[in-house]
Amino acid sequence: MQRRVVDSNRRNGVRQGSVVTLRVTPNPGLRLFFFPHAGGSAASFRGWPAHLPMDAACYAIQLPGRGDRLREPPFTALTALVDNLAIEMQPWLQPPFVFFGHSMGALIAFELTRRLQAMRVPTPVHLFVSGRGTPDRRSTRRRLYDLPDEELIEEVDRLGGLPGSVRADAELMHLLLPTMRADFSVTQTYVFAPGPPLECPITALGGTHDPDVAIDQIAGWRDHTTRTFTMHVIEGDHFFVDSSMLRVCGILFKTLSRILQITA
Repeated sequence: MQRRVVDSNRRNGVRQGSVVTLRVTPNPGLRLFFFPHAGGSAASFRGWPAHLPMDAACYAIQLPGRGDRLREPPFTALTALVDNLAIEMQPWLQPPFVFFGHSMGALIAFELTRRLQAMRVPTPVHLFVSGRGTPDRRSTRRRLYDLPDEELIEEVDRLGGLPGSVRADAELMHLLLPTMRADFSVTQTYVFAPGPPLECPITALGGTHDPDVAIDQIAGWRDHTTRTFTMHVIEGDHFFVDSSMLRVCGILFKTLSRILQITA
């Protein structure tokens, strides 16, 4: 009964705190939370629910500094970001629930799961990490968050994260750069602290032509769970989640359907 009351107060497209409702499902069988890449917003996942099981309520995280929170100062450190989400999301984290994160979002989802596990509160029944190497492996990429504007833009463009229409809009780029810098600070100042592996299965996804994340780095996620590990290599660059969205949603669909059968 409590699940039904809580979900009846939420409508598609509405944001409460950092959580944007993408699809309301009456008395859902599970809840799926999306965590976007650096510079990304909840809108990145707006079209995904149409390709996922109807019994899954879908939400996306909208961090400060983007979308309708553009004027709010963004986080620059992962610890503070995760501290905030671990408290703010508690009313939403009714089991069973699943996390999916791409790139920076994968790191956030992983560290949030660790935090919830340490707090001895409900944790995800499955974690999807996409386009991100293992957290214990230090990146060899040069620091991006203190680069001059043009060099930062070039680097993001190299990864495939800047549509031509966005790059050509000087005013929009001026608005987006502070958030991009803050997000790179979140990922590049992060230092992995050894601890117990996760107690949920992990599915890791990587792109065949990702310039920054090698396939062996994706495979290394198997060391971060005591449960089952699955890996999928998908055609595309760092943003294969956009170019191969239907393939990624197909993988999600199969796993979520299996979870729904188990928890029914």
